[in-house]
Amino acid sequence: MESSYNKQPDSELVVRFQDCDPYGHLNNAKYLDYFFNARADQTLHYYGWSPLKLSKEYNAHWVVTGHQISYLRPAMYGETVSVKTSLIFFDHHSITTECIMLNREQNVLKAMVWTTLRNVSMETGRSTNHSPELMELLRKLIIPEFPYGPAGFQERLYELKEHYKQRAQQGQVGRE
Repeated sequence: MESSYNKQPDSELVVRFQDCDPYGHLNNAKYLDYFFNARADQTLHYYGWSPLKLSKEYNAHWVVTGHQISYLRPAMYGETVSVKTSLIFFDHHSITTECIMLNREQNVLKAMVWTTLRNVSMETGRSTNHSPELMELLRKLIIPEFPYGPAGFQERLYELKEHYKQRAQQGQVGRE
């Protein structure tokens, strides 16, 4: 793997009919699927690994322990959305990722989620520490200047809402 990583990769996804409610809005539960699928695709594309590859290599797997999510604007059937993901926190046995969903032009924030995962041994089913190699990989992927701790969800949400509100008002479009 290369020494400099894209620490906030993004993907474009099309909102599918089967994932929507009768009004054509992406079902709330499906946002998590879109976020997880985007992150899995991005880690494979940008970093060359997948959660299953890491499970086999380290005999442990990350298990979701919690979500904090905010739905701001509906994603609609047939719409192309952009999903950005990043690692915002890690310690000896857990990680937290941030995923945001935007419109294709990346000037309207639709949703944000923080997902916390615990590293669990495949043998014992109990929490286990990250290996030294995995800790080194996480150090390379984390956004070091991220100023929010695990309790900063609402602060971060406010910051993102303001940022994308300004982009929309200024008519800015396209990838950052």
